[in-house]
Amino acid sequence: MEEKKQIIEEIKKIRFGIGLDTTNLTEEQRAALEDKEEILNDASKLAKEIHTKNPHFIFELVQNAEDNEYEDNTPTIKFIIDKELLIIQNNEMGFEKKNVRALCGIGGTTKKKALGYIGEKGIGFKSVFMVANKVQIYSNDFQFGFNYDESNPVTMIIPEWIDEIPDFVDPTQTNIVLYLKPETRNEITGYIEEIRPSLLLFLRKLKVIEIEKKDENKVKRMERYEKDGIVEVIYNERKSYWKVIKKFEVPQDIDEERRRDVSETEVILAFPLKEDHSPDTSNEQFVFAYLPIRKYGFKFIIQADFLLPITREDIIKDNKWNKWLRDSVIEVFLDAVKGFKNDENLKYGFYNYLPLKEEVKDDFFLPVVEQIYEKLKEEACILTKTNNWKRPSEVLIGDDEIKEIVTNEDLQKFF
Repeated sequence: MEEKKQIIEEIKKIRFGIGLDTTNLTEEQRAALEDKEEILNDASKLAKEIHTKNPHFIFELVQNAEDNEYEDNTPTIKFIIDKELLIIQNNEMGFEKKNVRALCGIGGTTKKKALGYIGEKGIGFKSVFMVANKVQIYSNDFQFGFNYDESNPVTMIIPEWIDEIPDFVDPTQTNIVLYLKPETRNEITGYIEEIRPSLLLFLRKLKVIEIEKKDENKVKRMERYEKDGIVEVIYNERKSYWKVIKKFEVPQDIDEERRRDVSETEVILAFPLKEDHSPDTSNEQFVFAYLPIRKYGFKFIIQADFLLPITREDIIKDNKWNKWLRDSVIEVFLDAVKGFKNDENLKYGFYNYLPLKEEVKDDFFLPVVEQIYEKLKEEACILTKTNNWKRPSEVLIGDDEIKEIVTNEDLQKFF
């Protein structure tokens, strides 16, 4: 632990000049101190950006847990609401020096590539300062925190060692403790409740999300299992089943400031299934940008890194990035159809997932409907009586009486 404390002191001294003897500095050391001014300016810009955003920091914490490394356990994140505290526990392998250094910088990350929402430049973990000025981290013998003074933005990256570990900290896990601002304490439950079981559909590592409310003595648990290409989500003993199709897309020539550092992004479609794994198209589904936006008339979930206004009530329509993501949905749907054709439970009924113009009434998404039909015209997507897949133009549909008069063999012979 003493070694970990030294790492914190070293960061304070080298990066911020705190506790550094400045009487006989070399030119190089003075240059390093001047560099601190640049860090201060960057911190000011980041602080301004944080305080003009809606506090959807919850997803950032889930995303961080998704990016962590795990041993032979079930990757789990738990949110504990306790009066003026929000405690986040994650059973990851634990902090290393590089993780601490990344938190004590602006835009620093240990992630290998810019993917999706993390492209919100430099926000990431710092978004916790939307709701808390005092933040503490306990992980792998590291115990440090940030005491954020909004009048001095650089304080959001200056670490302070903590000598005493609170009783509520679980030493076997990574604990992030947010001491909530008075004005956010009443709102925090609402933010947490935006975590829906369907969020698990978009994650690869995390299998369990738990929410505990200390005052009500209640724990909600959401679990994800995957077997034979079917994702099962359990929430409050209710099960839902999904066929999930994911595809990475690489943006090209899209000049979007908020996504400039994104090298690839993922578009996900999740198709609801009945218990027997046949199509369930009884409900209209949400479109997500990690958290639900609203329903647009689709019978399947669309998840993509759409840019939203601060209100999060809709997708920004006149935006090249969003239009490109929307158009990417078409190709992912066609990939899904190829999978459906080889699935005994889906190959007879997947047509019910097809969006209809009268159902998808939003002009922004109408091109998706039109293009899916245009593309399927050229696809062998109709299963015929002879158990062959044909293009729609190669198939005739007849009722039982016609079938008695004109046989399938006759049709093949004359048409």
